Amino acid sequence: AREFPDHKGKTKTLLRNLSRQNEQMSSVEDGQFFFHILLSSDVAYLGLCDRLYPKKLAFSLLGDIRTEFEQQYGGMVEG
Repeated sequence: AREFPDHKGKTKTLLRNLSRQNEQMSSVEDGQFFFHILLSSDVAYLGLCDRLYPKKLAFSLLGDIRTEFEQQYGGMVEG
């Protein structure tokens, strides 16, 4: 099994620096990995993927997670 290095500090820094736009997609390289971030309605969806994993697929998955989250918990998010 492949082990990921500890990215806890990097993740905290990324989330602190995110702007509060209606929707934003971005990717940040960290060695052999990419943090893929989707911002939508005051919620950040974050994925950590190997650099070889296609960005389009990563954002497609984050979009699916966003849709499911909004259906289940959208009314609970304070804006």
